[in-house]
Amino acid sequence: MSHIPKKALICYCPYARPDINVPNIDQITERGCSGQIALEMEPFVDSDQAVAQLLGLFGAIDIKSEFKQRFNDMSLAIVSNDIDTLRIANLLGCHHEYISTQLKIDQLPFDVIFVDFSGFDDQDAWNTMNTIMGQNSRLGAIQCVVSSSIADGAENTQHWWDSIRPRQSHLTKNGRPLETVQEKTFIYSYLHLGSSRQDGASTFTESDIRANGCNGTILAWHLLAEVGHKLGHVPKYGA
Repeated sequence: MSHIPKKALICYCPYARPDINVPNIDQITERGCSGQIALEMEPFVDSDQAVAQLLGLFGAIDIKSEFKQRFNDMSLAIVSNDIDTLRIANLLGCHHEYISTQLKIDQLPFDVIFVDFSGFDDQDAWNTMNTIMGQNSRLGAIQCVVSSSIADGAENTQHWWDSIRPRQSHLTKNGRPLETVQEKTFIYSYLHLGSSRQDGASTFTESDIRANGCNGTILAWHLLAEVGHKLGHVPKYGA
């Protein structure tokens, strides 16, 4: 199997996992690596720009130009039933379609397929996501699952070594420090057979990923850049 993937499937669910069985998602966690995603502070209390953050476009005035500047010729398809997410797709001028359990990414001629479950019932979202991940698991593509978590992020405890420890990447954007990020984090699991690491997490649950995931915390702004780097379109953001 090639160590250079040709496609990536990213599924985002804004709801924490309910108490249901999702073996295809758990398999991604068990065979791959996991971590947490930090979100930038949003300007309005009722603002929800999670999709823009996960697409690396938060704060951009012209998101189409920003996408081209950051991701070069990487192509994107957005799959969602949510009107706000489809508006982002329209602004980007990228392919978009509604969610179907018959989604087959090998039939879509795009580098990244981003599936957003905003607007779904939580159990329906997780069951549909589990089905989609299962039927696309043998294609040699990057598989990434992102979801909201229940608890807030790690406590902001001050330590004596904070002043000498290098600033963490989730607190840096465009090489500049971010003073604050949201306390709430997302959790994610990432798998590409042949290139991704395998850590000790075995189930896509907040407790398991926080305790056993090896990827630490990244800023949402870096997620798609990291995927783009794996696909060969984007330089390593930390380089």
